[in-house]
Amino acid sequence: ATARVHLPPLQLPSWTTHITPGVNADYHGTTIRLAASSPLHPPVMYDLVLATCQLIQVAAQQPAPAAHG
Repeated sequence: ATARVHLPPLQLPSWTTHITPGVNADYHGTTIRLAASSPLHPPVMYDLVLATCQLIQVAAQQPAPAAHG
């Protein structure tokens, strides 16, 4: 018989419309790196803790400075 794992729902920011996997080099890791984004928000990097489905923000891209001219 196959064991089923029941995890709590993933709580993403309300503006998230797209999730992109990050570099997840450790096969036995306890977290997964991912980026959440939307057309109006630059990507925000998170680590997803697999045991708890907790998202921990790692970094956010800063908007490009406005051009003066």
